[in-house]
Amino acid sequence: MPADSGDVSRPGQGQTVTDLLNEAPASKFHHRTVIISGVGFFTDAYDLFVIGTAAALVAIQWHLSTLQTSWVTGAAILGAFVGAFTFGRIADVIGRKKVYVSVAVIMIFGAVASAFAPDFVFLVIARLVLGLGIGGDYPVSAVFMSEYSNRQDRGRLVGLVFSMQALGLIVGPLIALLLLSSGIGDGLTWRILLGLGAIPAAAVVYLRSKMPESPRYLAQVHGESVRAAQDLRLFSDGVIAQPTSSSIASGRLNLRSFLSDRRMLKLLLGTAGAWFLFDYAYYGNTLSLPAILKEVNPTAP
Repeated sequence: MPADSGDVSRPGQGQTVTDLLNEAPASKFHHRTVIISGVGFFTDAYDLFVIGTAAALVAIQWHLSTLQTSWVTGAAILGAFVGAFTFGRIADVIGRKKVYVSVAVIMIFGAVASAFAPDFVFLVIARLVLGLGIGGDYPVSAVFMSEYSNRQDRGRLVGLVFSMQALGLIVGPLIALLLLSSGIGDGLTWRILLGLGAIPAAAVVYLRSKMPESPRYLAQVHGESVRAAQDLRLFSDGVIAQPTSSSIASGRLNLRSFLSDRRMLKLLLGTAGAWFLFDYAYYGNTLSLPAILKEVNPTAP
C-alpha cells in the first residue's frame, strides 16, 4: 500500500518530509519524474497492444491454431496480473526504487526475447516474462509519482503519467503500419515490432537508478526522514527544504486487518471493480482488433 500522503504537521512540531512534499511547488524535479514514470506506461501500452498485429502475422507464419494464437496474444496480460500483485507487494517490503529499476530491466529482457523467439513455446514464455515487468511497472510508477507529488498538483501529475499509456497505444499501430508498408516481409515485421518495445524501457533504466527512494516510504514506513530529505535535495536541486521535525513511522495493516475493514474493503472493491470493468472491454477489444476487423471484412488482406 502507498505510504499515507495526508499527514499534516501539528502546531509547534515543525515540518516533516510529508508536509514539505505536500506543499512544495511543482518543479523540474516533478516534471522529470512524470517523464521517467510516463515512459514506463508508454512501454507498457506499446508492448501490450502491438501483440494483436504481431500475433496475426505469427499465426500465419507458424500455422498456429486459434488456441495457440490466443496464448500468444494473452500471455503478457496473464504475466501482468501476476506481476502487479507480486511486485506491488515487494515494493512495499524492500522499497519502490529497487522494483522501479528491476521491472524496466525485465521489460527489456522480455521484449528482446520475444523478438528472437524461435518457436511458439519460447514466444509465449517471453511474453509472460514481459508481462511480469509490465504488471510490476503499473503500480510502482503510479505510486512513485503520487508519493513525490505535492497536494495541489498530485492529480494532474499522476494523470500525465497515465496519459503516456494512450500515446503508446497510438504509436504501436503507427509503427506496425509503417513496417507493413515498407515491404520488409511479415516475418521480420513482427520481430522488429516486438523488439522495439525494449528501446523506451532501456532509455529510462539509468534515470530510474539515479532517482532517490520514495521520500514518503522512507520517512513514514522506515522513519528515515533525514535520508529522505537529503536524497530529495540532491535530486531536486535544493527545491525542497530540510525538514524541521522527524516523521513517525506509520502503522501498517496486515492483509487480514485490511480485508476486515469495511471502509477499506469498499474502497478496494469500488476502485478495482471499476478498473476491471473498464479493462475487460478496453483490453479485450484492443488485443482482438485484428480478428474483429477480419470478421467485419473477411476479404481484407
